[in-house]
Amino acid sequence: MLEKYGPQYPRLTTKSSRHEEVDVKEAAFKAFKVAYDRESGYVGYKVSGEEFKVECTKFDKILLVFKDGTYKVTELPEKLFVGQELFHCGLPDREKIFTCAYTDRNASYLKRFKFGGTILNKAYLCIPEKSRILYFAPDTPKILYVRYKPAPHQKVSQQTCEPEAVEVKSPKTRGRQLSIKDISSVTAEPTRGWDEKAATTKIVFA
Repeated sequence: MLEKYGPQYPRLTTKSSRHEEVDVKEAAFKAFKVAYDRESGYVGYKVSGEEFKVECTKFDKILLVFKDGTYKVTELPEKLFVGQELFHCGLPDREKIFTCAYTDRNASYLKRFKFGGTILNKAYLCIPEKSRILYFAPDTPKILYVRYKPAPHQKVSQQTCEPEAVEVKSPKTRGRQLSIKDISSVTAEPTRGWDEKAATTKIVFA
């Protein structure tokens, strides 16, 4: 067939082409920037806020974490009202480690965990009910600086700790106890109220 009819029907292209499957999500351009405006309480890619500023594609989901420990994964929001107590906004990652310090009525705790899988738009808790977050951030800071509220006969007003000493577990884990004293702040850098000359001890997790 080729010998008989080939000369009458020459190839019109120089080479054959093959369509390959392309993962649309991989090829998508990060053309959206999600921001949070704490004053108005809105988060989304049509919000002119100064916090978080997460670059996203139209296929991405967003992880929202609030001061009371509530968290959820939602579709990319255009403009979503979440209130003034949003603590974290970012892209969800099942294997990413987060560091969290929180307090309840009796004591304060430190934990490291991975969120793992979540159901879209379902609210979860990463700390016990009636608690509040003191510090929350992705990854593990080398040192945390803990300042206590003034109290009578209090000899130590500030301490440091190394979060790496706390094992990584699930969001439901209580964590390791930081202190039973009232904490003023937990930060990854010394704050303006941190006294370099004051007696500072290191928290050792049992």
